Amino acid sequence: MTIDWNQTHWIARHDWQYKGHAYQEINPLLGLYPSEDRVNALFLFGTVAHTFIALALPPEMKWNGEDVTIFKIKVNPRRIWQCIFIGGETGVIGNNFIVGIKIGN
Repeated sequence: MTIDWNQTHWIARHDWQYKGHAYQEINPLLGLYPSEDRVNALFLFGTVAHTFIALALPPEMKWNGEDVTIFKIKVNPRRIWQCIFIGGETGVIGNNFIVGIKIGN
C-alpha cells in the first residue's frame, strides 16, 4: 500500500502528466485527478482501516466447534483478506510501473 501511495502521490504532484502522457486515477473514492492532500488523506485512512479490518477478522473459522477446512486447509479469514489485498495492490503497482509512474520525487 505504501508503494501505491507513493506512486499515486508522485503522479498527483506532476499534475497527472508525465512525458507527454495524461493519467487519471481509477479509484472512484479518489476521483479522476485528486490533489496530493486528497491522496494522502485517503491512503492514510485506507491504511488504518485495512489494519483494523485485518485485526478484527478471526485467524480461524469454526463451525459447530470444528475447524472449517477446504481441501484439508484451515480457512483463515484474516489471511484471505491479506492475500486478496496484497494481490490487488501488486497488480496496481505493477500496472503503474509499466505505464511509467515513479516512486518519489
